[in-house]
Amino acid sequence: MTIGLTTRDLTLHLGGVTALNEVSLSVQPGTVHALIGPNGAGKTSFFNCISGFYRPTPESSVTLGDDELLRLRPDQVAQLGVARVFQNVELFGRATTLQNMMMGRHRLMRSNLFSDALWLGRTRREENVHRERVEELIEFLEMEDVRDTATHDLPYGMQKRVELGRALAMEPRLLLLDEPVAGMNTEEKEDVARFVLDIKRLLKVTMILIDHDMHFVMDLADQVSVLEFGTLIADGSADQVQGDPRVIEAYLGGSEGLDLSIDGQDSWVGALRR
Repeated sequence: MTIGLTTRDLTLHLGGVTALNEVSLSVQPGTVHALIGPNGAGKTSFFNCISGFYRPTPESSVTLGDDELLRLRPDQVAQLGVARVFQNVELFGRATTLQNMMMGRHRLMRSNLFSDALWLGRTRREENVHRERVEELIEFLEMEDVRDTATHDLPYGMQKRVELGRALAMEPRLLLLDEPVAGMNTEEKEDVARFVLDIKRLLKVTMILIDHDMHFVMDLADQVSVLEFGTLIADGSADQVQGDPRVIEAYLGGSEGLDLSIDGQDSWVGALRR
């Protein structure tokens, strides 16, 4: 079942700094919700609160469906179906693409230590089921050619795709994408954009997206929220946000609206939608 995320008065203090200040927003089920803002606006801190790495103030609330997340450890948050693609590549370099993605199945495995140690029938059967699912995701993300390649031998863009595959292997209810196209060339960005659209359309996964590429963000997002110094200053559709004077001033430091066309034409993500 597709579910959404709601934050209420989310406040985080790091030392003497207020990293998040009473941030309240709603992520609708099955949508791509973008979170943008200048460096230091609190975007990654927002993800760290959801993931259980940071502890906000007691009056804060973050709910995924009916589940309250803020009092849980990171492993418990993951067990509820929250997956994350990190800003920096966080793979096991000597493990293959397949092996890295199999690690994403851990939360779904039910065999015990005794069965695993003796490689009993239950463990073998479960291994086969999870491997089949990972093989499907490898095909979905078009990584058949690097299935058995150690990830430290892969180019950067493909490593980021393996990270996305490992997150999807968890069968998440919520997918956190922290700058998924940072450092990529145009072709790699096009691939990621296509995969995000396919994840939304075919897998029905709710996603929160952070990125600094405004063409990428504005064309993919159903809803956009904007942070400035930890405060939510705008929340609405891409068209509403890109014309908001507060966003233009805070994010771009200018008075002109955001022009997200490329040489007067629709952007490539818009073309992918069609």
